[in-house]
Amino acid sequence: LEDIINFSVANDDYRALDIITNIHTGIYGYNDRQPEWLESKFTALKWTITFGKTPKTIHWDSVYLDDGKKLTDKKHQKLLNSFKY
Repeated sequence: LEDIINFSVANDDYRALDIITNIHTGIYGYNDRQPEWLESKFTALKWTITFGKTPKTIHWDSVYLDDGKKLTDKKHQKLLNSFKY
């Protein structure tokens, strides 16, 4: 195990550690594009999320940025994904 850790750190590649961690904890055993609290599709312009009893809605396409374009514009895809993930 120590050799795997040293190799991962030396090569900045933590995939093996992620697998080992998941085997023992299960923390990566979910679909990050469809968590249980997300009622909508990941790619939807409007998300319905449920934490507890009351659903909340996020309207991704109603956010305008300084350049006048929507957050959902192709130009801002990376920024949108940073909020979604």
